[in-house]
Amino acid sequence: MITKTKISDRVSFYTSSSGLTNGTIIESEKGIVIVDSMIVPKDSKAFYEEIKKIGKPIKYLINTHWHSDHCYGNRFIAEKETIIIAHQDYLETLKAEKEELGKKSDYITDQKNLIFPQITFSNSLTLDMGFNIEIHNMPGHSFDSIIVYLPEEKILIAGDTILNSDGIKLALPYFYWGDIDLLCYSLEKIGMYDIELIIPGHGVQVTPDKIRFDLTYLNNLKELFYQFLSKNKNLELIDLQKSVLDKIILEECLPGAKKEDFWVTDIHKFNLQKLLKEM
Repeated sequence: MITKTKISDRVSFYTSSSGLTNGTIIESEKGIVIVDSMIVPKDSKAFYEEIKKIGKPIKYLINTHWHSDHCYGNRFIAEKETIIIAHQDYLETLKAEKEELGKKSDYITDQKNLIFPQITFSNSLTLDMGFNIEIHNMPGHSFDSIIVYLPEEKILIAGDTILNSDGIKLALPYFYWGDIDLLCYSLEKIGMYDIELIIPGHGVQVTPDKIRFDLTYLNNLKELFYQFLSKNKNLELIDLQKSVLDKIILEECLPGAKKEDFWVTDIHKFNLQKLLKEM
């Protein structure tokens, strides 16, 4: 099941009940631009049925990064003339996901059915749809992560560079597939944009205040992690790994918050595991 949120005359997004994954529609006189395509076939198909009701061709389909929940639905949404756009490093993200998750029984992506991009880029790309749509690389969640910015609308479509939940729980930033310093740099950069509203990769729309929330968590996490390492230099690696996961608790990274306040608390564990991998 998918649900619609209309943001403006040009922009609306649909949220899948599976992982609260978002797909966004940008309308123009020249056609439609889609951002992300979901993963569950029935959701992607339902998303396409909603797109067809608009009665315009899909000019571009942009994948904010190549994790399966953002690109697997390409085959159900891309039309014959649709141009798919992604960052040039998209295959590295696809490969990493396959290596990490491919052996799990609940991993549902058959990569033989993926529809790949015709256009890739390195840093930035601008589409002229009668108004500008800016696409920028913002690595951190993954190395191929991009954001889509509509300067006239002051709307940012963030992919997983910024995450949200159902609007009740708090959502953490997630860099297991990327790099914490790059994510901090990207968030600082996004914070300089003229933005009134953010459509995250998952969950309901959020205000730019979420950027500062994410940076607070990430900076506190880094500080606590390296403090812990400096105090436990003599621990064996296996003991260090266990101690880090036990001792650096989520609530310490965001003072005043409680564990039950968060959506998908395992993100914190995965973030710590990434820091340990890089150590």
